[in-house]
Amino acid sequence: MEYQGDGWKDSSGAANAAYLNVKTRPGFEEDPVCGIEVKKSELKADDKGATYYFCMDSCRQRFLKSPDSFLAPTPQQKSM
Repeated sequence: MEYQGDGWKDSSGAANAAYLNVKTRPGFEEDPVCGIEVKKSELKADDKGATYYFCMDSCRQRFLKSPDSFLAPTPQQKSM
């Protein structure tokens, strides 16, 4: 690790390895509220055609009050 002006970085470039782009293991999902990896279960909610899973009911309740605040905006395609 070395400091490169804008933070500590791995000088070997290993932090950019393709295997690091995998967010969750097969059979698991990411809780959109707290980011914890959770198994698909009955503790879920649907929003705009997608199903989201939660680690506990309090995360689910927070999500149901304001789903858009926990979901990343979808990238917009640039026009040329």
